[in-house]
Amino acid sequence: LTLVAFSALVGTGKPPAILVIGGFLVLAISFGQELEWSLKWNFSRLPRAVWNGLLLIAALITVMDFFWGSQNALQASLYVLVFLMANKTLTLSRLKDFPQLFVIGFLEFLEAAVLTVDLWYAMAFVVYLLTAIWALLLYHLSCEAVQNMPVAGEARLAYMPVPLTTRFFWTTN
Repeated sequence: LTLVAFSALVGTGKPPAILVIGGFLVLAISFGQELEWSLKWNFSRLPRAVWNGLLLIAALITVMDFFWGSQNALQASLYVLVFLMANKTLTLSRLKDFPQLFVIGFLEFLEAAVLTVDLWYAMAFVVYLLTAIWALLLYHLSCEAVQNMPVAGEARLAYMPVPLTTRFFWTTN
C-alpha cells in the first residue's frame, strides 16, 4: 500500500530527486527486512532520540523549502511525509504500527491527488483502492488471529504474519 501511494506521489513529478531515490531505497530496505535478508544495519534498533532528531531535521528542511525554495506548503511538506514513511517502514515491529503506515500512505496518495490533474492518476486510484482493500483485510485478519491466541500479554502484541495463498489473494481482490 505504501509503495503504491509513494509511486503515485512520484508520478506527479513534484518530489525532488533526492526524495524519490531515498524513498524507493527505504522501501527496498524495508522489503528486505521483511524477507529477513541479512542487512548490515538494523534501523529498528536506532534509539528514539535519533529518529526524533531526524524528524526535526526533516521539519527544518520543510520550513526552509517553504520560505526559500518552492514557496508551496503542500510541496514543501513532502520532506516530512517521506521521512515519516521511512521511519515507519524501517521500524515496523508490532501489529499496531500498520494503521499508522496506512495513514501515511493515504496522506501520500492524497497529496498526489492534489499535485496532479493527469489521467494516469485514475489508474493509480484503482490500483490504490484494490491494494488498500486487500491490506486492510489482511490487517483485520491479523488482528483477529492475535485476539484468538491462547498466549496473553506482550507476546500477543508481536507481529504475526498471516499465511497467504494465491487463491486467497485473487479471491479477496
